[in-house]
Amino acid sequence: MKNLFLKLAILIACFLNAAIIYSTPINQYISSVTPTQNAVSVNKSSNITIVFTQDMNPATINNANIMVFGYQTGLLPVTIDYNQVNKTANINPNQELKAGEKVSVTLTSGIRTISNSNISPFVYTFYVQAIGGNGIFTSTSSIDNVLNAVIKSGDIDMDGDIDLIVNNRIYLNNGNAGFIFSNELSVSGIPELADFDNDGDIDIAIGDYSGNSVGILLNGDIPLPVELTSFTSETETNNVTLNWTTSSEENNAGYDVERSMFNVQTSMFNDNWIKAGFVSGKDTTGNSNSYTFTDKNLQSGKYKYRLKQSDYNGNFKYYELSNEVVIGVPDKFYLSQNYPNPFNPSTNLGFGISSAAGGLGFVSLKVYDVLGNEVAVLVNETKEPGYYNVQFDGSSLSSGIYFYRLESNGQVQTKRMMMVK
Repeated sequence: MKNLFLKLAILIACFLNAAIIYSTPINQYISSVTPTQNAVSVNKSSNITIVFTQDMNPATINNANIMVFGYQTGLLPVTIDYNQVNKTANINPNQELKAGEKVSVTLTSGIRTISNSNISPFVYTFYVQAIGGNGIFTSTSSIDNVLNAVIKSGDIDMDGDIDLIVNNRIYLNNGNAGFIFSNELSVSGIPELADFDNDGDIDIAIGDYSGNSVGILLNGDIPLPVELTSFTSETETNNVTLNWTTSSEENNAGYDVERSMFNVQTSMFNDNWIKAGFVSGKDTTGNSNSYTFTDKNLQSGKYKYRLKQSDYNGNFKYYELSNEVVIGVPDKFYLSQNYPNPFNPSTNLGFGISSAAGGLGFVSLKVYDVLGNEVAVLVNETKEPGYYNVQFDGSSLSSGIYFYRLESNGQVQTKRMMMVK
């Protein structure tokens, strides 16, 4: 019998101890939170509940003093109500939480008790449960030409999908896990993301590689100098025309038009973008403006285009064309007129070898003076059908008339050009 009483006493003590542990408040003002602190499998539709230890001033239980922040989505819009009977704040996110995301809940000292005492600031975190996947991964896209990548993710442009910061370059998500280069940060280093100024968007802290400083870059606090509403391309033979439209512009100096060509040897686009031209901006205007630029006499291949929009203070932003541009092969043999013409001391010569000739063919492009003397050999090799461009440098020659002659597969064309020094 004594042993039975002893066992019952121990069992009751254990229950009481567990009850005491369970009911131990988190701090002087907060009794418990749901989801619990550091929970790792929170349902994406969950509400958040804060139970206080004492009566609170309902007027201070609001969005200014309670904030829910997703580490990838930024400040989350929530609806908050306070139940005075249960001393409970119910926080209902207006959108589902993002699977796998870390979420923090912040209670500021602006919350006051019914006796008008300010609470101690309190922050806790939890993780949203991933609800799918089988652990088998499929490669769908890539960001090429990246060395020693330091990667951070977050909804940079607040459009509901997760973007990437790779070193100091921002890649925006098209919504299907395809990433398009947007712009380059003014500081190179290791990035960290958070809403540093509590305005609801994701800002960036980036540690300089030299270790001397940390740059704080606030998101969206300076109006974009240009609001681009469309950016499209059209192709005619080996010429590409780019068209873009803006809804407004501020301090806009203009646009460098840049292109990158697909490298067949590396099976990727070249990382060094080449400036194809410049188009002046409209300075400051609230009106819609349309722009056009034609990139002429391109070689056969695949190209990417982007605009580097700059203001008069030296700030810039990139806008990348969403599609690749393909230049095919000509349907006939041709030699184009050189440009510029007259020239001093160099000029460009374009020619096309058609597929009708059938595969590889020997191509010769030579320059002659008015007496018929050969003065330069520009091409003398086997080439595939396609569009080609070569540059002729006449700096060692005197002013005058010259002829350039193209031969391939029994076909010949000759044109005249003038050098003026």
